[in-house]
Amino acid sequence: MPGRPPWLDDAVWIERQRAVITSDAGAVILRGGLRSGKTTALIARALRHARCADAEGAVYMIANTAVGAGRLRSMIGASDAGGGIEVRTVHELATQVLRALDTSDDWTLSTSDADRSRVRRILSDLGYRDLSDRPYDVWREIRSRRADGRHPRVPPSFPLTDDEMTEAMEMYRASLDRTRTLDPPGLLVRATDAMEGNERQPVPVRHLFIDDAENLSPVEVGFLRVLEPDSVTVAMNPDASVMASLGADPSEVAEWVSEGPPPQDIDLDSPESGTPILDTAQRVLRDAAGRDAGAGNEAAAIQMFTAPSATAERERVAQAVRELIDREECAPGDVAVLAPTASLRDECAATLREKGVPVDVLGSPWHAQEAILDILSYLFVLANPRDNAHLFRVINRPSRGIGRKTKERLRTYAEENTLSAWDAIDRARSEGALSSRARRVLGRFRDLMEPLIEKARRVPAVETARAVLADTELLTPVTRGRTREQIEREEQIERFLHTLPDEGDIDALRAFLDRAALGYAPGQPDGMDNCRRAMPCDARRCWRRSDGGSRWPFLAGHRPPCFRGRKVAAADGAKSRRRGPGSGTMSDRFRRTAL
Repeated sequence: MPGRPPWLDDAVWIERQRAVITSDAGAVILRGGLRSGKTTALIARALRHARCADAEGAVYMIANTAVGAGRLRSMIGASDAGGGIEVRTVHELATQVLRALDTSDDWTLSTSDADRSRVRRILSDLGYRDLSDRPYDVWREIRSRRADGRHPRVPPSFPLTDDEMTEAMEMYRASLDRTRTLDPPGLLVRATDAMEGNERQPVPVRHLFIDDAENLSPVEVGFLRVLEPDSVTVAMNPDASVMASLGADPSEVAEWVSEGPPPQDIDLDSPESGTPILDTAQRVLRDAAGRDAGAGNEAAAIQMFTAPSATAERERVAQAVRELIDREECAPGDVAVLAPTASLRDECAATLREKGVPVDVLGSPWHAQEAILDILSYLFVLANPRDNAHLFRVINRPSRGIGRKTKERLRTYAEENTLSAWDAIDRARSEGALSSRARRVLGRFRDLMEPLIEKARRVPAVETARAVLADTELLTPVTRGRTREQIEREEQIERFLHTLPDEGDIDALRAFLDRAALGYAPGQPDGMDNCRRAMPCDARRCWRRSDGGSRWPFLAGHRPPCFRGRKVAAADGAKSRRRGPGSGTMSDRFRRTAL
């Protein structure tokens, strides 16, 4: 059948793919580089197991990210057997397990932004105010150590010593415990402990398939191990782990899969060798050369460097962009800087701005607007009042007279007494701590929230959210009359309310908040709308992908690219349109300014 995807068309499978797909081995390691066909073989093998009539138990496929899970769902959805496969991220599966086994439901998942703020506060308390402004390197090292489970010595270029790093990690762990929040490594450790101490299996996994297994960390492997699947198939490129800086270790995966009978280890021949980054760069430049007969060779246009730290990496990229602009080889809008994560993207943007480069970051979808984040933070507080990150966001939204100094005194008082801010308010009122005015305004906030917390446990999430809007006056205009901005804000919130569960109680709300913390866009069960992308302001309307494919996560510059004679598919079902004449395509420019 013409147009059939390769994982459904056995006529296009090569011999080694067919060996994987038809194998009855209980453990299979599938190795291959970029575009080697390993994901095709993995999906086809999963579909084969899903079709087996005697398959008792679930078939699970694991992706690294919410976006990757959405991509896999769309791929397996083309088959009639796709409904028999559950696609999850490791953290999503761990959340499902922990919610089923852990009876103490007053915990919530932390977010990367909240964790970096936590690290920023710790560095400030330790006296490193210069680092507290840019906590990314320390946060990444903490995350890597917690995900790795080991404590290697810090590199010579790292801003903290081993002892200082150990102290920062202890303060970080204490902050998570005090606020009853779980970061991703903590979630996995707690879910693993719950599984090991419980005979009940809340998630019956018989066949487990893992894509991009080289990006799994030791704690992720430890969690998957206690699921005790009957068969495991992993697809991996051990030489190209993009999550190595966050604790990923491909050797842990191979060791786990090899614990039982010797696995079937198949190496697919990749049509092109190298790393994914270099392969992609070469492909972009080769495509550009095909359209431009005068293009130079691609090897000369690609530069590769290794930086000792994330800070050095950002500085090197920002300096290269600055030099290109100073030499008038390009305008800011001609340079694209791609980052693997949203957090690193934001750090790159800050470094570029420090170099005087105009930057436009497009990576916040509609649900990341301020109005949506406010009400989402309220819901997090209702599910877990001890979640300091979200509580301090809403404690003075709208204004209640709780200013910066009052919040700082409350935070200090809570830390001195090893309490969350929520518990500290209650103790300060009973013991007469803080000033009388602070006790009064903070007490009013607690009195406002307590009935909402009780309501959230009984009614659907959408009713809870509407009660929050009414009782907190979050939508009350700050000026007389309704401005255009106020109307847009109300529309954004109403759109958000339609994504909330309209049935159930606090359990449904917690499930919604778990998905939000894991990176899924509200109302997007497959996570495809959560693609992080960045474009110049004027280019947003013309660079869209209607097929749900990958989007660029970061772009420096304001001048929009020109798409000469290219038909561009518009989003939201709008009609396609052609761009007018310009100075060349994005690929042409990327060839000239590849970094």
